[in-house]
Amino acid sequence: MVKIILYDDIKGKCDTLVLGFKGFGYVGYLAINHLISQLKAKFIGLIDTIYMPHQVLVNSGITRHPFELYIYRNIMIPKFEDISVNEDGALLLKKFIEWASKEKIEKFVMVGGLDKAIRREKDTPVKYIVNTIWIEKYGKPDGLLEDNIRVIGPLALSFHYTTIYRIPAIGILSYADPGGEDLYATSEAINALNKLLDIDVDTKELIIAAETIEKHVKKIEKSKEDKGRGIYI
Repeated sequence: MVKIILYDDIKGKCDTLVLGFKGFGYVGYLAINHLISQLKAKFIGLIDTIYMPHQVLVNSGITRHPFELYIYRNIMIPKFEDISVNEDGALLLKKFIEWASKEKIEKFVMVGGLDKAIRREKDTPVKYIVNTIWIEKYGKPDGLLEDNIRVIGPLALSFHYTTIYRIPAIGILSYADPGGEDLYATSEAINALNKLLDIDVDTKELIIAAETIEKHVKKIEKSKEDKGRGIYI
């Protein structure tokens, strides 16, 4: 069972849905969190399911629901704290996208990471993928990914179901380090979202945080190197 619980009427208010998950560099998940925070998006509802994870996120002592819904202008922003990669997760996404179709969501904009190991020197920081429904309505975007890759996980399922329900979908994929949270890649994805959705989300916090982490990592690495040096007699 999957049920969408809304605390505000969205009829005729939303035509775009932005979606992101934990994947390469956590880009989708981090981008969604940054959007909600910077846009001061309004909390409007929850997704209830019998497949609820047996855990709860706590921020500053306050518990958060794992599947929350936010809205900013005409944009709905679901926040999936985590979603299982099995039949339960597939059903949750199927029912949610089916509901979005009934609510007349006109397009899905999805955000994710792309393994930077396949990036060529000439490549831009962000590439795009689309379903055939997007091409029928909006045409092919500039920067379409030319490589043959396999998209996996919740992002792949989202493309499956948007295609089934005839919803145009585009994916913003930012080249990222798959080994951890890539804030630089997330900032590039946000820049692409700004252009695509005509919004103005600042990425300075992401860049500053990325630089701070980078300096910290270098300091640790240097400390390890220094420990290996000494005077031996």
